[in-house]
Amino acid sequence: MANKLIYMDGQKAVDIWEGNEGWTILSGDDTKTETREYYKFIPTLYRAVQLRMNAISTMPFELLKGKTQVDYSGDWQNKVNFMPNPFALLELVEASLVVAGCAYLFREKSQVATKGLRYHLPTSVTPIIDPERGLEGFKRPVNNVEKRFKVEDYVYFWPPDPYVEIGPAYNFPAQAAANASGVLLNVDVFAASFFKRGAIKSMLLTVQGMPKEAERQKLSDWWRNVVGGVKNAFGAQVINADAITPVVIGEGMKELENVSLSADKREDVAVALGIPMSILFANAANYATSQQDDLNFLTKTVIPECSFIASVLNEQIFKKEGMLFRFMPETLDAMQEDEAARSVALQQMTAAGVPLLMAMDILGFELTDEQRAELEKAVLEKEARAEQMVQQLQGKPASDDEEDEPDEDDQEAKADLKRWERKSLKALARGDKALVSFVSDHITTADAQRINAGLETATTADDVRAVFRGTNGKPDAKSVAELTEALRSVALAMRDRERDD
Repeated sequence: MANKLIYMDGQKAVDIWEGNEGWTILSGDDTKTETREYYKFIPTLYRAVQLRMNAISTMPFELLKGKTQVDYSGDWQNKVNFMPNPFALLELVEASLVVAGCAYLFREKSQVATKGLRYHLPTSVTPIIDPERGLEGFKRPVNNVEKRFKVEDYVYFWPPDPYVEIGPAYNFPAQAAANASGVLLNVDVFAASFFKRGAIKSMLLTVQGMPKEAERQKLSDWWRNVVGGVKNAFGAQVINADAITPVVIGEGMKELENVSLSADKREDVAVALGIPMSILFANAANYATSQQDDLNFLTKTVIPECSFIASVLNEQIFKKEGMLFRFMPETLDAMQEDEAARSVALQQMTAAGVPLLMAMDILGFELTDEQRAELEKAVLEKEARAEQMVQQLQGKPASDDEEDEPDEDDQEAKADLKRWERKSLKALARGDKALVSFVSDHITTADAQRINAGLETATTADDVRAVFRGTNGKPDAKSVAELTEALRSVALAMRDRERDD
């Protein structure tokens, strides 16, 4: 009689050589688990999505008509009459964007106005897209009957995706975390199944000789009693050890001691959803790290997401109503603390001699062109006054021209030179030539020709600065560096005088 080979994992016992089941069972279930299953069963992913939902829904916002505030989150009155609970809507929109790559709000309308916004499952709405004409509408099953809707019936959120021309994103945070979530889910399922089948490892059972049909049934019944799961884990059995040989081919719980694998996958989930590990797991090394991570989460993940959501709401709803929906992250305590810290740092840097505009650029202050122009003009006026003070301290009489206010054309020329220098430095940083076109009505022709000639051979940032050094609209004017040194000399002289007094 031939030997019999049986595969057993604690719940199933099959003859490997009879049919294909014995082999296919080894490969497990090949059904693809959807992201909603990961969201349901993976605590790390669930918590990460909740954090993003909470961050969006608690971000302060306001509704403006012109410059007048119509409504705001601190005391929402639903002045628009179709958003009684915007916080819940924002939560659902964010969750849908994270786990599905799109979000849909159905617009409940009367003949003339929107009466409400109702969240619809992203998996239930299908956009109708023509390759040439673009979006033509939507379809959704209603009472098991497919119903079509116009484009304006939905407020649709489709985040940008480089692999999608028009339509929902194909790549989104939960999708990026799918592989890591799958590993974590399979580890959990393995542990649960292992104990469910009585903590028995998968094994092969070899039987010497092929028993008769009756004996084979007795053997099968006996084996099921031995390995029938946790309910029989403590049952007593008598076996013929010479006739039956179990061969372990699976692993047990010891192999799950590789905690680094689970930790790496949880970190992958956090990275995919843009959440610092210290926020997701409360494992910050110190308070300062925790504060910085909170700020990073706001500036790198939450605020950009708020900007996207607000842009969709404005484009598809509020713009037509003559209003503007705006989030207000600057009102958060964390952002105000950051602004206060940057202001202190700015004061310290300027006190140490760093030019104001340079210090503001280093610290990340965002200025409009108009604000920068005004600051440049103010800085130049301050430098001129400082130069006069230096000359007075050195005992040099100021000339009549120096006593007068700086010439307006001269100030404009200095401001243009700074803009030209900044434009050349930016071009060089992009990998382009430092020689860039610049038109000015205040820079002299001779200075412009000299600068163009110098920029033509400039290859480094220092080269560019050297070209502009000493050219402020007048041939004998001092450079910014010299003026900065003069300011520091004045400060030192005044400090020494105070000490002597």
